[in-house]
Amino acid sequence: MEALLKLGFTKVNESKVSGMLSKIGAARTRNAKLELVSFLPIDTTFPTASRVLKDISYNQTILVIHTSWGSRGPDTG
Repeated sequence: MEALLKLGFTKVNESKVSGMLSKIGAARTRNAKLELVSFLPIDTTFPTASRVLKDISYNQTILVIHTSWGSRGPDTG
């Protein structure tokens, strides 16, 4: 937090930073000093259709698309 304040980010708190990290897919773990730290997983690419789509079923009135858990497109606004 102190580093962000030094860079001029005055309206940032731990809750906002945690939410932003979660939104970009960061995970949390403990380091060698047992401090809680956030990190980005190795695979940070956007999911491709072959990794997201699990099954598609349909009839004359409805289309059902089953995706991987947590799959969603980018936020648009």
